[in-house]
Amino acid sequence: MTHDELKDTIPRRLGKTWVKVELETEDIEEAVNASYRWFNEKIGGRQVSDPVVLITNESEYALEGVRSVSNVYMPTSPQFHPPFFDPIGIPPLIPLRMLGRARYSELTQHLQYIKTVKRIVGADTAWDFKNGKLLLVPPPNKGGGTLIYEGMKELDNINQLTQWSMINLIIRYAMADAKELLGRHRSKYDAYPAAGGTVGLDGERLLLESKEEKEKLDDEILERGFPVPFIVG
Repeated sequence: MTHDELKDTIPRRLGKTWVKVELETEDIEEAVNASYRWFNEKIGGRQVSDPVVLITNESEYALEGVRSVSNVYMPTSPQFHPPFFDPIGIPPLIPLRMLGRARYSELTQHLQYIKTVKRIVGADTAWDFKNGKLLLVPPPNKGGGTLIYEGMKELDNINQLTQWSMINLIIRYAMADAKELLGRHRSKYDAYPAAGGTVGLDGERLLLESKEEKEKLDDEILERGFPVPFIVG
């Protein structure tokens, strides 16, 4: 479902086909945006796994719209290099099959190589996430690599969701918020004149339904176990 499809769904579900729905385009847009804000507040946003290109000696990386980061995967050297493959200019590696009979000095050289590679590619880099920025300590001393972070990013469009259970939450909250807006409009008057006499309005009923539906959604979120993620590093 797209953002525009959700906006079209709201008045139709409120009975636009049979009765007048006193909601302007701006009201419907506000109801949809309110559902996004609620989703971000209660669930923490949408799950993402995105890359970040590293820059030499750069320790701060702005992550636009990201609310929290749970894991960071730094670029690391392969577990097994082909024999004599040397990516950083150190004398050729000792083939792994020869380590059992290598001299102590050669083993020391091999271990030092591994330590140097880990330092260069940032395998031992610590990280933190504060105020929308990913912080790396120490900063990478060689750019061009790519890290991957996992976290929660702000939802600002329903088409960013793929799970129907999440999409359904957005639809239901947007509907509840639209009912509240419609209820406010209709509660300004008890009735309006019509050809067959006065027609009563259901503003108070809509306000009550909206309140109950929003409370039910909040309870459902708690029952499903959707805590706002902690920021860890």
